[in-house]
Amino acid sequence: MQNKNLFSLNLICACLLCLCTLCATAAQENYSNPFLEAGIPTVDRDWTGEDYVRFLDVISTGKIGLPRLSDKNGADILRRATSLKNLSFYKNKNTPIQFRLSDCGILMRSTSLIINAYIKTSTDKNINLNPEMIDIFYFSLHAAASALDLMDEMIPSIPKDSNYAARMEGVKITYRGITTMIVGAESMLRDKARLTLPERTKVLDAMATTIPRLKDAFTPGYRIELRKRLEEDRNLFLKAEDIQKIDIMINILVG
Repeated sequence: MQNKNLFSLNLICACLLCLCTLCATAAQENYSNPFLEAGIPTVDRDWTGEDYVRFLDVISTGKIGLPRLSDKNGADILRRATSLKNLSFYKNKNTPIQFRLSDCGILMRSTSLIINAYIKTSTDKNINLNPEMIDIFYFSLHAAASALDLMDEMIPSIPKDSNYAARMEGVKITYRGITTMIVGAESMLRDKARLTLPERTKVLDAMATTIPRLKDAFTPGYRIELRKRLEEDRNLFLKAEDIQKIDIMINILVG
């Protein structure tokens, strides 16, 4: 009797396993995403710089609309495109620094152009794409922090030869670009006309989580300018936690 019960239990388990396999197969066969069909990379793996180039190329053709958070398929694409897991590759020191730094540069250029595509569409068609743009911008600030980490890793290895000054000028150009990103972010904190409070709060969070790293790219003069502007920005937020984030940034910029 015990053997019979054991046989029945094994049979039930086998049937359940078979059913699960069939359901998973059917789900895979039924899955369809028009953005993937158009050529945007899949969402079930981390992206590299070249994947952002493909994303940009596809939306630039105009053959498919921009991914939107209000659409499930579009939201899937945007969640992948703005996932901070995509930046984990740059911490892998088993990959040569030159390759990681080059890929990060490609990613940053592409995300900047992707944001521009959303801005242009928003302006041309008079539609609100702020949530999408802010999510991508949030990711871009974190990508900039990764770029600084890579540059700090690379700089000691730059040979002090006749090309040293030119290479270091490239570093300064990157620093200026990062500063420009923060100038834009801080102006968004003040843009009550076009951004909702939750949207401005998300920009504030992006700044608060990246300023501790990005401040190294600022000139002494811009540190003072940003600190003074943040002191004024305290009046734009009501929640104590948001004001605390501003105060922390102010203290960081003083140091």
